[in-house]
Amino acid sequence: MSTQAAARWNWINGFLTAFLHAVMENLGLTANRGLKFTDFIQSYTSHLQSNLRRITVPTLLRSLSAEELRYIFHMEGEIWGIQWRHYVNFFQSRSTFTRREILETLRFVMTFFLIDRCLDLFLPDSLLRSGRGRRRRELFGQRNGLFSRYSLDLLEIMGPPFYLKANTRQVFGCTRGAQASWENMRRSPIPKTLQSFYHQVSGGHTHFASILERAFIQTRKGFLVRKFKSHTERHLPPGTYAWWYDVLWHYSESMRYRAVLPSQHAQTRPFFWNRSIRWFASMIVTGLLNIVAQASPQVLREWRRMQAHHPVLGPLYAGVTRF
Repeated sequence: MSTQAAARWNWINGFLTAFLHAVMENLGLTANRGLKFTDFIQSYTSHLQSNLRRITVPTLLRSLSAEELRYIFHMEGEIWGIQWRHYVNFFQSRSTFTRREILETLRFVMTFFLIDRCLDLFLPDSLLRSGRGRRRRELFGQRNGLFSRYSLDLLEIMGPPFYLKANTRQVFGCTRGAQASWENMRRSPIPKTLQSFYHQVSGGHTHFASILERAFIQTRKGFLVRKFKSHTERHLPPGTYAWWYDVLWHYSESMRYRAVLPSQHAQTRPFFWNRSIRWFASMIVTGLLNIVAQASPQVLREWRRMQAHHPVLGPLYAGVTRF
């Protein structure tokens, strides 16, 4: 059991890093000691906003309340926590190597709930109290999914791996542009330190692309079948794909309901996981809410109010034009 539990932790750790790495690679950012969170998030925001101007963003299905937007920002601030300044650099500063800190594993689960809250903004009132499976079909279903059928260009704009989908054998870009982009991503050179990390946690993979592709395919082959196959079916309907949300849903449930044992390396150097989950959470919130902001000025109004008064988000985003 302990071997499986440690392997589960290692894989999720590698996947989280690979996801963040793919976004950075797409932005042309290098993971070096000079990289700060504000550099990363401003680059991502600028990328989103310049590309969102050239497409038509779908109309929101309901009006937004100030309270739900404030709660999203509050959850983001809670994920960063009172020690947020420790994680604003991509690499740990030498002065804090001896700092004692714990490995904050629950923040992955918190981040998934935060993503769910952001995706709720795209749903009609009638679905807000429905099960996650029905809501997932509304957003990522094969027939009428908002993102997976009607707004593929939004996923392309969000970049890799948001624009990926997988059947049981292969991963594809969801548009021609996304496919071309992903083929380039798969050829990206990887620093030796990251190659070594990926190899250690993933059982032999040395590139973020191969880790992401395996995560998508395995989620489609196992997790989605367990969630959606009826007792009378042998397989899911043709054309059923796994999307980024499905992988996060899968791993969130793994963290909540199955044995997980953080590796000794992760416990010895908790900074890297703790930093990655914070950057990851804010990146996804920024991506989804930039889309919402194109259809609702409420996002910018509530963000300005929150930024002016929040003790973490205010200084964390200082100098960043987020929405």
